[in-house]
Amino acid sequence: MRSGPKPLPFQLGMASIASAGLAGGTPFEDATLQAFFKGIQKYQAHPFKRKMTELPVVWEEGQARLLSAGDSPKHETPVVLVPSMVNKSDILDLLPDRSLVRWLAAQGFDTYLYDWGVPSEDNGQADFDNAVAERLIPALESLGKPVLLLGYCMGGLFAASVSLLRSDLVRGCVMLATPWNFHDAAGALKARLSLMKPMAIPHMKQYGRLPDSWMQAVFATLDPEGTIRKFSSFAGMPDGDKREEVFVAVEDWLNEGIDLPAGIAMTCMEEWYEQNLPFTGGWKVAGKTIKAGAIKCPTFVVCAKDDRIVPQESALGFAAQRAKGDKLVCKTGHVGLIAGRNAIDDIWRPIADWFAAQQ
Repeated sequence: MRSGPKPLPFQLGMASIASAGLAGGTPFEDATLQAFFKGIQKYQAHPFKRKMTELPVVWEEGQARLLSAGDSPKHETPVVLVPSMVNKSDILDLLPDRSLVRWLAAQGFDTYLYDWGVPSEDNGQADFDNAVAERLIPALESLGKPVLLLGYCMGGLFAASVSLLRSDLVRGCVMLATPWNFHDAAGALKARLSLMKPMAIPHMKQYGRLPDSWMQAVFATLDPEGTIRKFSSFAGMPDGDKREEVFVAVEDWLNEGIDLPAGIAMTCMEEWYEQNLPFTGGWKVAGKTIKAGAIKCPTFVVCAKDDRIVPQESALGFAAQRAKGDKLVCKTGHVGLIAGRNAIDDIWRPIADWFAAQQ
C-alpha cells in the first residue's frame, strides 16, 4: 500500500479547505469529494509498478551519473537532458511510451540523461556552483564534443548556466518549463515559499538539507482544487485503462522526492524567489553573471499555458530577454509536457525538429 499523496494529512487538509470554497474557489459537490477519496484509495492500492530497463552509465562522479539511451545515432551532436533536482530523473524516462530520452534516441539523436542521484549526500553538489563546475560540466565534457541541452524545470537554470559559462561546450539549449521571472504576476509559489521558509531554516542549519516533505507541502498548496479533480477523475477510470498506469507512474514520481542540499535550497529561496536575480540580471554562478541575453547559443523556450509551478509568464521571461530565440506555449500543465497524452505530437516533436535544425 502506498502512503501518498504525500504529505497525506497536509494534502487532505488543503483539499478540505478547497472543497468548502474557503480558498476563493467554488465548493465541490459531495459526489466529487467522495470520488476524490475513492481515487486516493485506488491509487494507494493500485498494483502497477514502474519497470524500465536500466540505461547504461557512461560517466559518474559522486552521486551524479550520465546515462546513455542509444548507440546508433544519425545526428552527430549529442543531446543531454538535465532534470530538476527536486525529484528523480525518472520523469524523463517514465514509461516505455512516455520516455522523452528514449523517444529522442529513437528519432536518431545521440541522447543522454543526466541524473543527480541523491545530491544531499554528495559534497560535489553542496551548492549551485559546485553542482555546475564539479558535476554537470565534467559530465558534458566526457562526451568529447559540443552538446545540445534540454533542461526541465529547475534543470533549465543549470542548462542556462552551462550555456553561458561554457559557450564552447553548448550548441543549443531548450528551456522546458523553466522559471526565469520569479516575480510573475500570479506569484503563487513565491508567496508559499516566503510563508513556509521560516519552518525550513532550522532544519537546514542542523542537517544541511531541505527535506522533500517540506517541498511536497509547498507544492500541495498551489492547486488543491486540481488535486481533488485529478484523483476524482482517476477514480472513474475503468480498470485496466492505460491511463491508470501513467497516472500511477507520475504520482509515484511526485511522491518520491529528493532532499535538496541546503546550499542549493537557499539559492532557490533567496536568489531566485526572493530577489529574482536571474530575471533582473544579478544572478552569478561560479563568479560569472548569468544573463539570458548574453548566452551565445540558440535557445528554445517551451512552456505550458496551465502550469501552476512555472507559469508561462515566468518561463517566457527568459525569451523576452533574448534578442533572438524560439518559443512554444502548449495547452497543458507542468507534468503534461512530459506525460500528457498529446506530449509527443505537441511538445516532443517540435523539440526534436529544433534539435535537428541545430546539427
